[in-house]
Amino acid sequence: MVSALYNWASYDNNTWDHKAIGGYSLGAFARVKLLKFYLQPEVLYSSRGSDFQQKDNTSGQYNLQSFRYKTVDVNAMFGFQLFAFAHDAAGLRLHTGPGMFFMIDDSFEINDNDIPSTTTFKKNIANWQFGIGVDFTHRLMFDLRYELGLSSIVKDSPNHDKVVPKSFMIQIAYKLIKKH
Repeated sequence: MVSALYNWASYDNNTWDHKAIGGYSLGAFARVKLLKFYLQPEVLYSSRGSDFQQKDNTSGQYNLQSFRYKTVDVNAMFGFQLFAFAHDAAGLRLHTGPGMFFMIDDSFEINDNDIPSTTTFKKNIANWQFGIGVDFTHRLMFDLRYELGLSSIVKDSPNHDKVVPKSFMIQIAYKLIKKH
């Protein structure tokens, strides 16, 4: 499974605006189907982040801060096949489910500089995903998903900042094992 991510984060400080950035994920999935319903566990490696900008009222210029991090994502998608034709060779699905991403390093950086030690970050973040998918030829899958973080990445900061991650994903997957 390969995903192109469009990442951003809401930041509760109203002097900063967020800007979305591109990211990616690579991983594996399995699908267990029962009638029109299915369970799809997934494990992915992801590159995530967001940009924040703040206008300096004195100079009128914008200060851009780039925030990047890497994760291992574990998702459990529950789905429903809306319709299928040609003996399940093609079909349309809806899916939703919980997930969690685990930080694989502590190297949070802003503009290639370490974030001050007064700010600490959570090691894992729960999220919820939902989307729509299309299957072709029993093997090829395309999904569009939205992911909403359920809590802030920031554990503790001097300003009590809350940074909640969000993503829009375009996924392409190929089933190695074809089941009719």
